[in-house]
Amino acid sequence: MRYRVMAKTRHGVHSPFVYGFIEQVLLSTSVAVPQSPIIEGDTMSIPTRYQCLLGRINEYCKPRAIQIIPIDRIDSFIAEKLPLIGSDEVILAPSIHSTVEGSAAWARLINDPRVRLSIDLYGIGLLFFNKEFKEQQHFILKY
Repeated sequence: MRYRVMAKTRHGVHSPFVYGFIEQVLLSTSVAVPQSPIIEGDTMSIPTRYQCLLGRINEYCKPRAIQIIPIDRIDSFIAEKLPLIGSDEVILAPSIHSTVEGSAAWARLINDPRVRLSIDLYGIGLLFFNKEFKEQQHFILKY
C-alpha cells in the first residue's frame, strides 16, 4: 500500500535523468534486446513483467554491465562487491519487497553513500553509481 501512495509518475519527477528513464524505459513499448553490456546474474530471478526492461535499460543508460543481485545476497554484496562497482554499472535487485527482510535489505543498500541514485519499481530495484549525480536521490516509480 505504501508503494501505491509514494510512487510517482513522470509528472512528479524533477530529475531529467529519471524523467527520461520513465519516458524511454518504463513507458516505451519497444522490444530492445540487450546487446553490449554484460548481464551478470540469473535473469530468471527477475519477475517476468520486468524482464523486458533489460534491453531498454541498456539502450537508455548504456552501462558497462548490469549486475543482478538476489535480495537474499544483498548483505554479502555490500561487503564484497559494492566497493568494486564502477560508475558505469547498474545493479538490479529483483523482488525487493517480496519479504520484510528483502525490504530491509533494500533500505540498507540504497542508504550506502556510494549509491548515487536508486529507482524502486516495487518488483525490482535499480541502483546507479554515476558520480555525475551530485546528490544521492531515491525514487519510487509507478510501473
